[in-house]
Amino acid sequence: MLLLMAALIQGLTATTVFDFEVVDIHGVNQKLSQYTGNVTVMLQELHEKYYDQGLRIIGFPCNQFANQEPKTEAEILEFVKQYNVTFPLTSKIKVNGEDAHPLWKWLKSQIPGPGKIQWNFTKFLSGRDGIPVGRFEPREYPETMESDIVALLAENL
Repeated sequence: MLLLMAALIQGLTATTVFDFEVVDIHGVNQKLSQYTGNVTVMLQELHEKYYDQGLRIIGFPCNQFANQEPKTEAEILEFVKQYNVTFPLTSKIKVNGEDAHPLWKWLKSQIPGPGKIQWNFTKFLSGRDGIPVGRFEPREYPETMESDIVALLAENL
């Protein structure tokens, strides 16, 4: 879902999350610049609570962790219905390795953690300006991010 360092991506120097594009789960190319002015985090639990204040959640399905996401995009959409997921999902991506999505390569370079992404539900938080401000590992629950989210939502561009 936000970092300050620049990376050379598709001939552009990326300085914010908004410099990237992803393919959504329906196969449509989406520019992350559509989220300019919103706080973004790759997580679900806080979506409804803070959406009206400018929080945007983006889910990135990935099958690089013990084959946890082998389903097709259509099957993923059906599966998440049981959790009432309403935030956008991208098509399945890779977050580690040479063929990792450029956004995730950049995110890891901006806010280093334990090297590669360790497991699903690693979360990145960025401000309204698209600059990443935090990386939260899978074992960190949404509540650990909430004060950071509230502070970012209080900031204006």
